[in-house]
Amino acid sequence: MYAVSRAPENVSRTSVAFGVASLAILLTGFVTGSWVTTREPYRVPGTDGAYTAAAFRIGLWKICPTLRKTNSTMNFRSLSCKYIRYTSDWDLDLAKEDIGVDSDVYFTQSFVAKMRWCTPLVSISLCLMLAGCVFSFSGHFYKDQKTLIASSLHTLAGK
Repeated sequence: MYAVSRAPENVSRTSVAFGVASLAILLTGFVTGSWVTTREPYRVPGTDGAYTAAAFRIGLWKICPTLRKTNSTMNFRSLSCKYIRYTSDWDLDLAKEDIGVDSDVYFTQSFVAKMRWCTPLVSISLCLMLAGCVFSFSGHFYKDQKTLIASSLHTLAGK
């Protein structure tokens, strides 16, 4: 008994199914607003050294900070989501204002600065995966060698 059918149509159909599933997963990750959640200490501005916990939901395009209220006497300003800048100063770390907080946080700023360098690679991978799916569909329906091109594109995309 073989794990994969000997019939080329079944192998081609399976290739198309896995290619579409990979494209859907990558596209979902590309457009969603939360890939990673980080937590770290946050010094509350305007107090005499009081700390609380800050959590950041980080996606490719947006970062959303939230602060944990440790007691009812502390008043925080409302933190809102900020879009991550991709247009300028790629060599520099992000400022605290760029991620939507009033006090320095160390891990999240450096993580987002490094993540900005990976975003073009994810974009290229998405384009290669899309082209691979097109060639995979074409090769499956026309029964030609375009599936070999599709497998090369899927490999280049990092599937």
